[in-house]
Amino acid sequence: MKILIITGGSIDDDFAIHFIDKGKFAVTIVVDGALNVIDRLINQKKFPIQIHHLVGDFDSADPEILKKYIGNPEITVHPFKPEKDNTDTELAVRLAMDLCTDKEGEIYLLGATGTRLDHVIANLQLMIKPFEAGIPCCIIDKNNRVRLISHTYKIIKSSQWGEYISLLPLDSVLRGINLTGFKYPLKDKTVYLGDSLCISNELLAKEGLITISDGIAILIESRD
Repeated sequence: MKILIITGGSIDDDFAIHFIDKGKFAVTIVVDGALNVIDRLINQKKFPIQIHHLVGDFDSADPEILKKYIGNPEITVHPFKPEKDNTDTELAVRLAMDLCTDKEGEIYLLGATGTRLDHVIANLQLMIKPFEAGIPCCIIDKNNRVRLISHTYKIIKSSQWGEYISLLPLDSVLRGINLTGFKYPLKDKTVYLGDSLCISNELLAKEGLITISDGIAILIESRD
């Protein structure tokens, strides 16, 4: 089951339409203020988006727009008080994890990046929850695809997001890093939190193999 979470960061309209249309998601969860964007896509771009769940304290959603969707019997609304311990995006991720009842579940976050760096960093760290549960999860925007990896991960050149590939430690240290098929290969390298060694690598072979003996890394595929 492919689940899309659309949250309230920066969203490029044309990219969102292409990504949603191509993704063929089984479930779409819209978070608070992202409803304003989705409503614009539906009305201005004439792009049909099926919303299955609305999540949040709804302090950012336009009240008039919210009224159009909150009474829809095909949409399950999950309201929360503003005085809560979790961000709206975390609540949506927890819901998505509950919905991933099969082993093929995948979670995609659109609108999880933007100008609010506190939210961006929190969203990057938030991916640890589905990761530890064995549920693939990635953050997507027009220029980046971000996921957490450990042990072994293969990148296929024909389907990579952009020409630049970076690894950042999520843990304090990554041990035994091996990069095969890359412009800058590594063999049994240790990288500590704060090191920039693994920034802006490039894939030369048709497939690139990343192995990490210990630790969790943030894998970022980027394009300008």
